[in-house]
Amino acid sequence: MHDPSRDEVIDSIQQGIMQSQTDYRKAAWLPICQGPEYLMTVYIFKSLLKLTRGDSLTLEVKPEVLLDYLKAKKPPGRKPKSARLDGRGDICLWLVGTDKPRAIIEVKKYASQCHKDLDRVTHLLNRGLEFGILASCIQKRVKNSTNANMKKRIRDSRQSIYEAIREQLNSKSSLDVELVRYKIEPLTFGGDTPDVNEDWLWCPVIFTIYRKKNRQ
Repeated sequence: MHDPSRDEVIDSIQQGIMQSQTDYRKAAWLPICQGPEYLMTVYIFKSLLKLTRGDSLTLEVKPEVLLDYLKAKKPPGRKPKSARLDGRGDICLWLVGTDKPRAIIEVKKYASQCHKDLDRVTHLLNRGLEFGILASCIQKRVKNSTNANMKKRIRDSRQSIYEAIREQLNSKSSLDVELVRYKIEPLTFGGDTPDVNEDWLWCPVIFTIYRKKNRQ
């Protein structure tokens, strides 16, 4: 089994997010962004498992464990202020047939919270990981507005989060971010009659963090 390309990994993550929405809608009749965060994580994991067809995935890995496998020395000086480094990465993708971690995937139920895991991702990329993924989704209820207006709000929100992440990385960093753009899809929730239905729009949101010299 060869290592999947970064694009294949991203597509697989998108499929996991979309399948989590499809199944959660059947069970709870709610947007996945209002469901438990771990459910989206599990669906992404299952989608990646189909892609890798091997034992190259782990869940809930501590950063220091990945640093040990990367043979990375901790930088001198005080520990970074962010407490997120003390947490666990949601999903780790390993190079096939090796004990070397390749990428980290962090999942958030709200796209506006993606930046909370950015310190952990950048810390690990600066120590040798190939790339990092921040995965989430955005949803907006269509109420007293048009689909066109709500689509614009979603696009604006997505772009605003992207710009905030890029600013946090700053121009002097060796890292950059790419926003993967996906089609905004309709969702309808409610009862048996149109007057009690709720119309929503939503889309997966995926940011790729990578070293500038290693974009491809």
